[in-house]
Amino acid sequence: MAEIEKLLNELFCGEDQRAESAALELIRLGRSAFDRLLETVADHNPDIRWWTLRTISGFDHPRVAKILIKALKDPSDDVKMCALIGLRQHPNKTAVDEIISIFDLRDQLLTRLAGDALIHIGTPAVPALINKTSDSDHHIRLQVIRVLAHIRDDRAIPVFFEIVKKGDSTMMEHWADIGLQNLGIGMAFFTPE
Repeated sequence: MAEIEKLLNELFCGEDQRAESAALELIRLGRSAFDRLLETVADHNPDIRWWTLRTISGFDHPRVAKILIKALKDPSDDVKMCALIGLRQHPNKTAVDEIISIFDLRDQLLTRLAGDALIHIGTPAVPALINKTSDSDHHIRLQVIRVLAHIRDDRAIPVFFEIVKKGDSTMMEHWADIGLQNLGIGMAFFTPE
């Protein structure tokens, strides 16, 4: 137990290299370290919550995804980012709605990380992503199309074709074209109506 406390002091020392070394050692210690880290998940200090989540993400434990999903509601954007990165390592289809709600914050980095987490979840995220293509925010729609292109699910084909047909954004068309290519459809040519 004394070793865990010493490592926690290192984890929360404010120096990234020392904290990262401590995180790796805590992960190596297993269950007792995991249980002790649970006590710091809701700490008032966002740096402590961040390093706690970073470390918890390294454990192979059935509670990790649930902890990370809950952290998506944290008041700190940095903590949300850490949770999203952790969810890439622990993809869980129950996280889809919470992750998609991050798009509504309209922060480009958070949206990108949320998209990456959804890519790791894969096909269970597709219906919710297709629903999100009607969002009025261009950046959100662009990220949604990027994610759908990476997931490679046939249900997104009509969405990709509609984007190419509309021609309203070069980047949207780019991701729609990649989505079609990833699905083996290849380049599609349309003539104006």
